[in-house]
Amino acid sequence: MAERIQTWMRRQPVFAFYILAFIITWLGWVPQAAYSHGFFPFNSPLLYVFAGVGPLAAVLIVSRALYGKKDGEEVFKPLLRWRVGILWYMVVVLGSVAIMLASMGLKGEMGQGVERIMPSLTLLLTFLKYLFAAIPEEVAWRGFALPRLQSRYSALTSSLIIGILWALWHLPLLFIKGTTMATYPLIPYFLGVIAVAVLYTWLYNNSKGSVLIVTIFHAVSNTVGPNAGVEQTEVVLTLATIIVIAFGPTHFSRRGVRITENMRADILNH
Repeated sequence: MAERIQTWMRRQPVFAFYILAFIITWLGWVPQAAYSHGFFPFNSPLLYVFAGVGPLAAVLIVSRALYGKKDGEEVFKPLLRWRVGILWYMVVVLGSVAIMLASMGLKGEMGQGVERIMPSLTLLLTFLKYLFAAIPEEVAWRGFALPRLQSRYSALTSSLIIGILWALWHLPLLFIKGTTMATYPLIPYFLGVIAVAVLYTWLYNNSKGSVLIVTIFHAVSNTVGPNAGVEQTEVVLTLATIIVIAFGPTHFSRRGVRITENMRADILNH
């Protein structure tokens, strides 16, 4: 049985990864959502942590079937790709802040948005918390799934697939009463996640497959953007549309390159 499962994982690594990621994560988040509505007997922060590492656990399981004992090395190599040029570090930091400020501006709350980015120890600690929390996701979504999807599909199609599944993966969080995410309108939230997946793919392809760049973008966005509201969906939808038109749906890159699995392996080995 174990050998048959491993063979299936080798044949369908992306599909196997997503099945495992959903199962592991929802085993943590669904009980939390049920507890918040009185349908589950207990809650624990460990459930949230367990769920958060679900994508990484799924990648490690599938990678073991693909690479054997070298699975850890293959999984984390893209995260260590930091030599991508100072421009992209500026883009992910300042871009995240700009999205938040534009969203707050649409609500007429620009002043509050500026207050959120004032340098402070609290802001730094919040960023570090979200940075470590983003690693399991980005090693999975962009480090593992994206280059494999782009081996078969365009950058836009790959982004839509990841965006839809990414939004669905978060779904239990929208039903945990008393949390910020529980206040998000469902349709705008889903559209926003799908649109922002386009931004992540654009960053990934133009930084030569750096998972570090998209992880920093993820962390900064979560640090400054939680109160941006539904207006953030309008901003990221606009940016995603600009990227598709300006760079083309095939590659999201004027160099005519999208990072596929074979290309990613070549980049990491040189």
